[in-house]
Amino acid sequence: MKQRRRIWTRTCTGLLLGAALAFGGCDGDSSPKVYENQPIAPSYANFTISELKAHMGATLVDKGVNFVVYSENAERIEVLLFDDPESSSPTMRLPLVRQPGTSLWTLFVSGLGIGQHYGYVAWGPNWKYDPAFQPGSSIGYISDCDEQGNRFNPNKLLIDPYTRRIHRDFDWNKGNPASGTARDVSTWGAAAKSVVIKSDYKWSDNETTWIENRQNGKGHDVNEAIFYEVHPKGPKVNRLCRNRTNLNLRVIARFARYPCHNAQIERNDRENRNDCQKRIDCVESPLNRRFAVV
Repeated sequence: MKQRRRIWTRTCTGLLLGAALAFGGCDGDSSPKVYENQPIAPSYANFTISELKAHMGATLVDKGVNFVVYSENAERIEVLLFDDPESSSPTMRLPLVRQPGTSLWTLFVSGLGIGQHYGYVAWGPNWKYDPAFQPGSSIGYISDCDEQGNRFNPNKLLIDPYTRRIHRDFDWNKGNPASGTARDVSTWGAAAKSVVIKSDYKWSDNETTWIENRQNGKGHDVNEAIFYEVHPKGPKVNRLCRNRTNLNLRVIARFARYPCHNAQIERNDRENRNDCQKRIDCVESPLNRRFAVV
């Protein structure tokens, strides 16, 4: 008798499921269809570019997730959605849409929610998109880096630069993020995956003031200055640099835009001040401010 009841229960369940599929489910069912997508979330359809920039990254909206990322030189960007973040095979690959006249790439995917793992792959001038491309191949490859510095490589899964969480660090046992001889090594499984989250963090008054000051063009105070360390070789070999006089310091000074603290120099006597001036190289910025490298 118990066995018959189990069979009857399963049979009824199967009949109900079959009927639901046959008649299209419940009347008025407005639940989102997973992976159904459009260029932008309905709530953002009438946003200006400035308003859209306030929602960079992955945002929960309209019973789904809206993706926005910035790239000037990309020719195609896909978002890879992973049910298993350790897998090298995404559950879904969807191309983003470039908003006309901008460098913003967007896509709204319904049915996604908190905890969704994802990453980006991108093609550009140095690696052209080809529908036949598969991870682990060199299809579409032109160069690792072209004259404009483009380093697109769809074998390398990219973290969302606006993500608020990643699921772990890069797994070096699964892949290699390098180019050159490793250009066709896929990192779709090895790379850290970005994670969709919902933040309920409330900005404090001090944080709100700091953000408003930055938006209004007020920079850092002297007590907030930091040292920026960089190896001089990279800027030094830049083909655009024709002036070889004090090249290392001068080029770095153009990269590291930090103010010369003349007050610190003036605290020394004249002899020490002259010596200090010999050890720094200040240049004029486009904003007519002086910057230094010590």
